[in-house]
Amino acid sequence: MKKLLISGVVAALLFALSPATAQERPLIWNFTRSGESAFGARLGAHFHAPWKSSAGVDIAMGGQRIFDRQPVTAWGAVELPGVETSARKRRTELRVTARGENGPRTATATHSVRTMLPGMDAEFDQTVTVRSLPGEDAHPTLRSTQTLKLTASRSRTMVTATTTASTVERRKTTVSIEQPVRDALKLRAAMEDAATRQRKGRFSATYSFKW
Repeated sequence: MKKLLISGVVAALLFALSPATAQERPLIWNFTRSGESAFGARLGAHFHAPWKSSAGVDIAMGGQRIFDRQPVTAWGAVELPGVETSARKRRTELRVTARGENGPRTATATHSVRTMLPGMDAEFDQTVTVRSLPGEDAHPTLRSTQTLKLTASRSRTMVTATTTASTVERRKTTVSIEQPVRDALKLRAAMEDAATRQRKGRFSATYSFKW
């Protein structure tokens, strides 16, 4: 695992420092702290030819560096050419991750379409994820999520319907409505498992302020 960590850091630096202008291939060099002795680093680079893409590694460090806990995750992403007009936007992104030598491998495709209608904005998002573990006899798991969101331009009322299906869980559908009241207060009502007899309703209010 120590060799994998060193290789990942070197690969990210080589990508980032290869001959190119700063705008074509800027360096990704971010550090975070999530606890008293827990730190993280993201190293990599952005690419803009032929498509907008990025690649690198995420490194997790907590206290002493224990390399057998698979602290390194390699990742890559590419954004395919989309459509952007005054009335319609379309975006497609592909992303892959691999955690350590024996950790999970995932591949995710995300497709988003936004259409501006008279008095309303409509958004449709679809995400498909394939996940597998090296050396396992089980088949890779497949998960699909589809979300339709309608937002009224004047009242800012938002209606959202989300459906999730996978090869290991039953299909779930959630329908919700959200209404902002002034700028600080939001009211939200949701119904989970709307298509089954086990459906559940929830109501919540969120208040936020700045000082």
